[in-house]
Amino acid sequence: MKTKKSILLVLEKPSLYSEYMKNEKFREFILKYEIIKVFYSYPVFGQAFKYPHGLKYKDYPLVSNVEYKALNESNNSETNDYSIYKDRLLNSDHFETDDIAFLTDYDYVGIHHAYKNLELYWGTKDWECKYNNIYRSKVLSFSSPKFDKNIKNMLLDEPTLKNEIANEYIYLDNYGQIKRYFDYNYNLNANVFFNEIMKKKFSFTKNISITKYMILTLFLIDNELVKRYKDGSLSEANIIVYLGSTYRKELYKGKPCNVNIGTPISFCEIVKNLIKIGFVEKQEGLKGDLVLTPLFHEFLQLLNKRMYDKFLPVRLEEWCSTLSFDEAKIKIDKYLLDMFGHQKRKNNYL
Repeated sequence: MKTKKSILLVLEKPSLYSEYMKNEKFREFILKYEIIKVFYSYPVFGQAFKYPHGLKYKDYPLVSNVEYKALNESNNSETNDYSIYKDRLLNSDHFETDDIAFLTDYDYVGIHHAYKNLELYWGTKDWECKYNNIYRSKVLSFSSPKFDKNIKNMLLDEPTLKNEIANEYIYLDNYGQIKRYFDYNYNLNANVFFNEIMKKKFSFTKNISITKYMILTLFLIDNELVKRYKDGSLSEANIIVYLGSTYRKELYKGKPCNVNIGTPISFCEIVKNLIKIGFVEKQEGLKGDLVLTPLFHEFLQLLNKRMYDKFLPVRLEEWCSTLSFDEAKIKIDKYLLDMFGHQKRKNNYL
C-alpha cells in the first residue's frame, strides 16, 4: 500500500495558520500533502526570567548573568506543566513526517525555539536528517500588522540545504543569547527605577512591567506622532502602522535600517499595555480613538533624556547579528549602566 505523503508545519502562533491558508499559492503547495500536521513552537521554551531578590537600591544599576525560572515554574507551556508537555511530545509521532516547513519569524523566538523542540523530540541536533525536504517561508517577518496583504506575496523557498542548518543554529544561539542578556538586564533595572517613579509620583501600589519598546514608543509618540496627528486623529491603528515602518527611510551608520520596533505580533501588545497602564486612553466616537493622559506627559518628564534611544532596535540588531556574545556583553554593560545610572540620578529628585 502506498504511504501517504506528510508534512509538518511549524508556526509560532495558532492564529497564523488561518492567515497562511488564505493564500492561494500556499494552499496549492500544502494540499499536495495527504497528511498535514501543525506544531506551535513558541510556548515550550518561553522560559520566564528569574530576577535576583534581596538586593538593595544602592546596588543598582547593575548587570547580571541571565537566570531563568524552572520550566515548570514558567507557566508558559500550553499545559502549564512542562513535564506533562514533554512526556506528551516524546510519546507521540507528531514530528515524524516526510517534509517540514517553517512558517516562523527568522529570529530567536521563531526558528530557534522550533529547533529546540525538534532537538528534544529526536534527541539530537542533527534532526534535519530525519526529513526529506526542509522548507522556509520567504516572508519571515511582516512589515505591517495586516497579515493578509503580506501573505499574498508569500512563497516557500526551495528546500533548504541540510548543511546550512548547523551554521544557522550556531548563529541563532549567539543571537538569542545576546538579545536575552540585553532584555534581562534592561528589565532588571527598569523594574526598579520605573516602579520607583510610578509608586512615588503616581501612587501605584503594585509593580508593573514597562519594557524597552514601551518606553521607546512613548517617546516616539511624544516626539513624532503627536506632531503628525495634531488634529486629534491619533489612533491605535496609527501607532501600530508606525511601529512597523519607523525606520523605513532612516539610515544608521550610513546604511538602511532593516528592522522594526518589535514584531508584528508585539505591536498590538505594546499599545494594549500602554492603555492598560494608563499612558493613553481609548475614546470612542472621536476623530482618533486614543487620547494621551496626564500620566503620559508627567512620566516622560521624569525620564532622563538618555532613556530615549530612537535607534535602539537597530543598535541591538547590529550587536546580535555581528558580534560574539562576549563582544556584545561589553557594549551592553556600558550602555545599560550609563543609561540607568543617569536615570537613578534623576530619580533622586523625586
